[in-house]
Amino acid sequence: MMLAKKDILCNRHIKFHLFWDYALEKIGADAVATGHYARSSFGPFLENFQPQKNVKLLQAADSLKDQTFFLSQVHQKALQSTMFPLGKFTKDRVKRMAQESGMEFVASKKESMGICFIGSRDFKSFIKQYLDPTPGPFIDLGTGRVVGHHQGIHNYTIGQRCRIGGQLHRYYIAHKDQKTQEIKVVDDTDHPVLYTTSLTTGPMHWINALPPLLLSTGKLRCLFR
Repeated sequence: MMLAKKDILCNRHIKFHLFWDYALEKIGADAVATGHYARSSFGPFLENFQPQKNVKLLQAADSLKDQTFFLSQVHQKALQSTMFPLGKFTKDRVKRMAQESGMEFVASKKESMGICFIGSRDFKSFIKQYLDPTPGPFIDLGTGRVVGHHQGIHNYTIGQRCRIGGQLHRYYIAHKDQKTQEIKVVDDTDHPVLYTTSLTTGPMHWINALPPLLLSTGKLRCLFR
């Protein structure tokens, strides 16, 4: 199965590439400040900046809101000129600071869990503006029976619940076939096909350098959420 994380790709190709290039190369800015909950070895305002030294991406003080996972594909050059002013604060502290500064609209703002550049818009309606529908069937993995139809595998992700009209069961995405546009579904969140004990990944992206632990032991400590 192939599973892409949209937020990671957005940060790598848009925010910290196209936008970063525009800010520094076109406008002439010295740096970019972002509201991500993360820290860097150069400090929140690049006060420890050293032009001949690589920067390290560090976890935020608020472990629950830490966003370094979503920044894991950002290139070294972009991070060297990026400020993370919120990285040393918890989310609750940031909200209190907003209230104390008279920015109640910020403090009371609801948590955002979607894709930032789409906002409150429906994802399927948004993506339809750029990709043509590619109809295909929903197939029950256990029985092989067609249980519904969809307008393109790009509208779904692995593990997602898919609402199929006329069905008594709740179905969840187990597999997507780009060639046939078939989507295999299962009717149980505990189905074994939704879990795995291994994974295959593409070339690694090291922000700073190859981890010493990996070089010395061949083992890598992996954090995931």
